[in-house]
Amino acid sequence: KMKVGDLCIYQNRKSQLPQVQWMNGCVVVIMEDWQPKHVKVMFLNTGLIVRACWVGHLEPMETE
Repeated sequence: KMKVGDLCIYQNRKSQLPQVQWMNGCVVVIMEDWQPKHVKVMFLNTGLIVRACWVGHLEPMETE
């Protein structure tokens, strides 16, 4: 289960939209866990905040 503060990799393999494709592989931090299937995230490379990101697009980061 993901929680606030966790770092994840964004991967949306279904969308071919250019405005989504650039986000693939980006590191995000979970800012708010507000629904069972959606979380608020911030993309660390740009500061973009997505209020309702589907958890299925997030992969846990391997951390030491």
